Formats: sequence, C-alpha cells, structure tokens
Amino acid sequence: RQANAVESQADPICVYGRTKLAGEQYIIQHHPNHIILRSALIYGPAPFLGTSKSSFIQATSNSAQSDKPMGVFTDEYRTPVYMWDIVNTIRALIVRRAEWTMEDRVFNMGGPDRVNRYEMS
Repeated sequence: RQANAVESQADPICVYGRTKLAGEQYIIQHHPNHIILRSALIYGPAPFLGTSKSSFIQATSNSAQSDKPMGVFTDEYRTPVYMWDIVNTIRALIVRRAEWTMEDRVFNMGGPDRVNRYEMS
C-alpha cells in the first residue's frame, strides 16, 4: 500500500484503524475545541519505571545485546518520530491555538524517513 498524503481521506484497512477513526470522529462531533494528533512509531528514552511494555527500539536493542535473533516485519512501513519532537509539537500547537481553524485540527506527526521495521533495526 502506498504512503498516504496528509490531505488523503482516512480509509483504514483493519478493525484497529477503523476504531481509531471512529474515536476521532466522535471527538470532532462532540468536542468543538478539539485537536487530534496522530503519531507514527514513537521512539525515545526508555519508559518510566512501572511501565512493563518495551518499545520496538528497546526490544531490538535487547535482542542485539543477547545475541538472539528477532523476527520483524518488512512489509509494514512507518515514519518513526522522536518523543521530544512530539512534545515540542504539542507545545507549539498550544501556543498557536488561537490560529487554528476547524480544517486544521487533525495533525499527522511522523519523522522524515519512511522505513520498515527491518530497516529500523
């Protein structure tokens, strides 16, 4: 499947994607002062203590350190985005909230590179 342009109409191909879209549509209809941020694969520092789920990056690092092979998808592409870039985007959106129009309240946040998980690892 080709990468979608920012202005593309959302057309999820799985239940997970349709559920996320339904959630966005609910927010848009019921919360007039909304903003929706769609993030790609997020990477950054290790999770805080008490978080049991590791990220893909951490799992890859653990696999390399233990010298155990790890299977990864090669047909699923993402645009990984650094956690602090998301934080800075949220800050900028808050500062500029007076400039929002109803047409620009959904933002796709991804990094500059389109890669599969094999290329990331």
